[in-house]
Amino acid sequence: MKAQAMTRESTGRRGVWAVACALLALSVVGFAAPAQAASPVDQSNPGPGNSNMILGGGLTQAQTFTAGVTGDLDGVDVPLRNNVAPVSDATTIAIYAVDTNTGFPTGGPLGSGTVPGASLTPTYTSFPVAISPVVPVVSGTKYAIVLTTTAPAIGDVFWDAFGNNPYAGGGAYQAYLANSSEIVGYDAVFATHVKVPAPTGPVVTGVVAQIKGDPVVGKTLEASKLKPTPKKATISYQWFADGTPIPGAIKKSYKVSSAVLGLPITLQVTGTAPGFGETIVTSEPTANVRPAKASIIGVSSAARGETFTIDGVGFTPFESFRVELDGKALISGVADQNGQISIDVTIPLTAKTGLRKITIDRKSSDIKGKITITP
Repeated sequence: MKAQAMTRESTGRRGVWAVACALLALSVVGFAAPAQAASPVDQSNPGPGNSNMILGGGLTQAQTFTAGVTGDLDGVDVPLRNNVAPVSDATTIAIYAVDTNTGFPTGGPLGSGTVPGASLTPTYTSFPVAISPVVPVVSGTKYAIVLTTTAPAIGDVFWDAFGNNPYAGGGAYQAYLANSSEIVGYDAVFATHVKVPAPTGPVVTGVVAQIKGDPVVGKTLEASKLKPTPKKATISYQWFADGTPIPGAIKKSYKVSSAVLGLPITLQVTGTAPGFGETIVTSEPTANVRPAKASIIGVSSAARGETFTIDGVGFTPFESFRVELDGKALISGVADQNGQISIDVTIPLTAKTGLRKITIDRKSSDIKGKITITP
């Protein structure tokens, strides 16, 4: 599993999570929560994935997520399998709080359930696990699904995952003894089930959370207009970057800061009024924040027939572009959903040598540069 390369190690919370995971493994193994999760799905990263997260031998894995509603988390779906050989040890699924500074799971389990080892097969099976006690979650707040097992060998148990970071509301983390780290670019396959309590009286209605604008550094994002009932309801706003509240971003609009570059933005809108129940709504995440100006990284020289890669950021999501050498088209491409490009370019065998012009031809503004062509 290439995700085992650890980066961005925590600085002060490593032992806390590792010890908590060890205590969790000792304290709840043997408690089997009913295998059901009937409440509606809140957050999910559907599979099948294209990679694995490995458990066993003291290795603990986690997936953080951002709650989309306020209510009681009572179930989690996780796809698991064994490594051909049967496993007798149960896998514990627990919900943790998340440290807002490190991004790592912190404290002890808020609720948990288990999957018996005998239930695992060499093929991934999605297990709906009831979480007990239920965990109260708040819309816009990050939590973590933490998996651990007492199976003795690393690789006894696998958790289905993606290696291309498809879930915007969190990320994958692992802990082994005293070390904790984010598995950069990875997200586990999962789903959370949250029961939203039925209101006992009238609630503020007409509250929606929709973001207008382009998530680009220096530009302003706006919340959509509201028509709440009652009309005198108090509406409050909180902007989030990758599930973490942005300090001071509590107005209807938010000027995108360079501090949130590369992160998705969400908006939480709350409606309150005397005699009415509170309504909290969270928007869908934007694409990752892009720099104000597109830029590329390539090479300063290349030989005839040589292939090299041009990477770029700050493009408009899904915009088309063309790479040109001295005004002649070499290859075309399309930016991804986050305005990033990565394209392989081959210098023609007939290209003129010496210092030549290379251009990224765009609808808005071209990016021009120089490249030295050698024989």
